[in-house]
Amino acid sequence: MKHSVSTIQPNRIPVKVSEALDDYLKIADERLPDLLESFYLFGSISINAHQEGLSDIDFFAVVK
Repeated sequence: MKHSVSTIQPNRIPVKVSEALDDYLKIADERLPDLLESFYLFGSISINAHQEGLSDIDFFAVVK
């Protein structure tokens, strides 16, 4: 997967969350190249209700 989270919707994702997701996706691609098909965020982050230090980052990944 070659897209950065920060380029998808940078105005809706807090900077720290975006950085954490970028790191996670980079590691996933390094360890399991070309396996990740899609990566979806849901929960508080998807409705702009994420609270730093309180909220987790809900996601699911689709793999080939």
